[in-house]
Amino acid sequence: MMTRRRADLIQGAAVATLLILLALALVYARAKGLLDKGDGSPAVRIFGIATGLVLAYYGNVIPKRSGCVDPVSDGAARRQRLLRFSGWVFTLAGLAYAAIWALAPLGDAVWAMLPVAVALVVVAFRYFGSSDLTKGGA
Repeated sequence: MMTRRRADLIQGAAVATLLILLALALVYARAKGLLDKGDGSPAVRIFGIATGLVLAYYGNVIPKRSGCVDPVSDGAARRQRLLRFSGWVFTLAGLAYAAIWALAPLGDAVWAMLPVAVALVVVAFRYFGSSDLTKGGA
């Protein structure tokens, strides 16, 4: 029987392998002239979009990890709220990352990520620093 930890490790290794294979395929396609021969922007965009979608995927998976939450403990509701919030943050960050790499001009895509990252950090600090959360409230 496969443990949850082992399954998570295999899933993470599979996702990492897929990203590496995508990067290699994009380098190969660019070298063979199948993608733009100039600055390589299609390859960069495709990889950026794929990375964003992986973040969104993990955001969808995080809240479903309630198997590690003991339902009779006092912190179960708090932990589930944290998992749910973390899932939302990862999903929104991943979708924003993918959208920026898909739609923003290539030179501006890196700079366009800064406001998104700052906003997510501010929201996370605001949420995790909430007195209601530390007291066990909603």
